[in-house]
Amino acid sequence: PEGLVGPEHYELVTTPLAMALSAGEVLVEARWWSVDPYMRINQSLKPTYNELPHALDTVQTAGVVGRVMASSVPTLAVGDWVEGMLGWQTHARVHHSVLRKLDPTLAPPSTALGVLGMPGRTAWFGLMESGRPKAGEVV
Repeated sequence: PEGLVGPEHYELVTTPLAMALSAGEVLVEARWWSVDPYMRINQSLKPTYNELPHALDTVQTAGVVGRVMASSVPTLAVGDWVEGMLGWQTHARVHHSVLRKLDPTLAPPSTALGVLGMPGRTAWFGLMESGRPKAGEVV
């Protein structure tokens, strides 16, 4: 959309939850969703770093932290915390390769969407690679 984005640009849809998993799939229940500036850029028709704008009538792309509800792979068990680009939805059935397993004993799982996630990496690389601070400088 042009201009400000409002509620009229979104739709809340309820669909049945298919519990049957194919080989390699995991069912994740979302607990935290990201809301980031790049989303508005992707909603325009202008070319972006993703090349294509966000398609209409699809789930809004977003980082998600959630818990595994069902798994067909031995590396992810029910109850495990995971992070991935699962979008603004309460549940996602995805291939395990798009998920990153989180260790809640190291940091709260929600930090995977902030300081220990994409925003944190962006800040660190922006400061250290582009800013290149030197001893004695005030940041």
